[in-house]
Amino acid sequence: MYIFYNMRHLESGLLELDSVDKKTLHELDLDARMPISKIAKNLRISRVVSEYRISKMQETGLIRAFSSMMDPCKFGFSSWKVYLRFHNMKQGIEKKMIDYLVQNNKVWWVVKCYGKFDLLYSVFAESFYEFNEVINKFHELFGEYILDESINNHLEPQYFSRGYLTEKPPEVLCEPFMKKPVKEKIDETDISIMKELGKNCRIPLTVLASKLGITPRIASYRIKELMEKKIIVFNRLSLDVNKLGMDFYKSLLYLKNIDAENFEKLVAYCRQNKFINECVRSVGEWQMEIELEVNDFKQFNEIMDDMKINFPNLIIRTEPLLLHKEYKSEFNFLDYL
Repeated sequence: MYIFYNMRHLESGLLELDSVDKKTLHELDLDARMPISKIAKNLRISRVVSEYRISKMQETGLIRAFSSMMDPCKFGFSSWKVYLRFHNMKQGIEKKMIDYLVQNNKVWWVVKCYGKFDLLYSVFAESFYEFNEVINKFHELFGEYILDESINNHLEPQYFSRGYLTEKPPEVLCEPFMKKPVKEKIDETDISIMKELGKNCRIPLTVLASKLGITPRIASYRIKELMEKKIIVFNRLSLDVNKLGMDFYKSLLYLKNIDAENFEKLVAYCRQNKFINECVRSVGEWQMEIELEVNDFKQFNEIMDDMKINFPNLIIRTEPLLLHKEYKSEFNFLDYL
């Protein structure tokens, strides 16, 4: 047994992981709430070593968060993404835009991009009218700097494990969700539990129960029930892959001849690629989005070229977006239920 830590800071400032680090991340990728005891057993290491490895990867910033992902449609919400391209920008304006969006409780994702668009943000809203209020207010404040804007509604995202961590085939982390908005019956205790799990899904049951004034047994039962109802979809590991020298890309897919069979074949193709970790149906200018964590732009292009070769009658073109920096990423719709 060993406890020494092999993750090294390279001269470039990047991190180098050993096999134990990668296998640990793989286990957390499958279920970010997986108990330390189970991770240690699966890796055949001690609990102490397992805890130490995870703690060090958090300290370096490689592990950004452990969070439970909820289905907003179970609360009557739909998801829209707004893609913006700017012009005539003045010093400090972009920061003001980002600060405004980060502070807006209807906005859950804010990302600086490079490519066709400069910034994207995501909104949860109960109706298109409510969503329209959000974008109209943004236009009132910053409309003079917007050259181009694309609005897309997103449905049925699917998430896959990071196959590149262990060279094992990627696994499906959750079935498609975010379908027809239908409000489920949930009480304040359920909402409080989900708020805590959204911040940190690895919170111990004893701590969670103490915060909410319930017993650990009740907390465990409630979580199990929320997962069985698919209100909690899965427990997600968030990484800063830039610390590994990798890049985070989104590819916008413009499709034709779309039917259920062709679309599922494309999803199946994405599912088997170890660098693709999400695909989602899009209603708007393009018809599908995928997210990838790749070593460089060359590798990204190779994946896209292979995809276009395999689906020549489906893919019209693809548009790359380098997701440079995430300023906000949280399912905060629970805060205004």
